[in-house]
Order: sequence, then structure tokens, then C-alpha cells
Amino acid sequence: MQETKRFVCEYCGREFLYQEECAENEKTHMRDYAVASDAEIIDELRVLAEAAWGYHIGNEVLGMPYYNFVSLMKSAADRIEERGK
Repeated sequence: MQETKRFVCEYCGREFLYQEECAENEKTHMRDYAVASDAEIIDELRVLAEAAWGYHIGNEVLGMPYYNFVSLMKSAADRIEERGK
């Protein structure tokens, strides 16, 4: 029996029969934060801070110490929030 080639979304793991369908689905996962509100950016930064340990390698996240990464995300969120007041 011949196996049908499937295309898998890099983000959600859904499978598609056609590459074009898969590419269209992958576009739905993309977000341009240049058009996001400050509140949305603040929320995302805080989510990154909370989730950081799950993405660590050794004691680092994205090549910086875990604590530094969390501090950076929280500080950025706090500054954006203060700027908006």
C-alpha cells in the first residue's frame, strides 16, 4: 500500500494533504505585534516570564540566565504599563 505524503504544521502539528493548505494554516499562527495594543504586549511578556523555565537549557533561557530573562520580561511589561498611565 502506498503511503500518502502529509504536510505537518510546524506550530500545531495538524496534518494536511496539500502543502498549500499547510502553509495557509501556518500563517494563522503568525502575529505582528507592531499592531498589538500595549495590553496585549504586556500580557504576552508576562506569559513569557511565567513559562520561561519550561524553555530552559541548563540554567539559561535564550542564552541568558533564567533569572535575567524573567526579570527582563517582567520589567519590560511593567515599563509599558507605566508608560500607558
